[in-house]
Amino acid sequence: MKRQRHFTGEALKLLVLLPHRDAAGRMLSFKRRFFTEGLAGAWSFPPLVPLAILARPPERTELRDMAEKLRSMLGNEKITGAAWTRGAFPQVKGKADLSLPALWGVSLAMPLPKRIIGEKENSLPFDKAILVSALVRDFDAVPGGLPAPDSISFRAAALAFMLFAPLEADSPGGSPANTTGKNGSLSFAWELDEPIWLPNPKRKSRG
Repeated sequence: MKRQRHFTGEALKLLVLLPHRDAAGRMLSFKRRFFTEGLAGAWSFPPLVPLAILARPPERTELRDMAEKLRSMLGNEKITGAAWTRGAFPQVKGKADLSLPALWGVSLAMPLPKRIIGEKENSLPFDKAILVSALVRDFDAVPGGLPAPDSISFRAAALAFMLFAPLEADSPGGSPANTTGKNGSLSFAWELDEPIWLPNPKRKSRG
């Protein structure tokens, strides 16, 4: 049975990286702080790493191949948080009506998204890997005095396909609403397919 969606238009098709729940839980604590300080966009995107906008949903074999490729590039090393940063969604021709805000989160020390997706046709990789803590329109509204995100690190992670689109203003579902401040009314919906975990780095490949 097909799930009902409350999207205002065509959803973006995203390839995302899901960090281990310990790292995701750490980011949720930042999200709660941001939201209480007036950033409605703190709940507009889950604590994931967007890697690329795709032209079509990937096959499971494609996801598995990319997961194996990323694990090979990482080896046994952890993915670590380097600093707070901001970024943008890749420009999608004909999608200007989405009015996508910017990303705010932790810059991750890991291979660039374009290295992970390779030469996939019509795919648009993000410029850098950001573990998202909020979507924002005005960076002046981002709380200052944030602690260094040096506690963000994870070795276990998964790749997944995600649909992402704005919610209708009167849609009953979606993210918690906070319409005050410069970053109010940032309401988006998302759906995640079943993820594929990166292989265990300690498990030897079978020849």
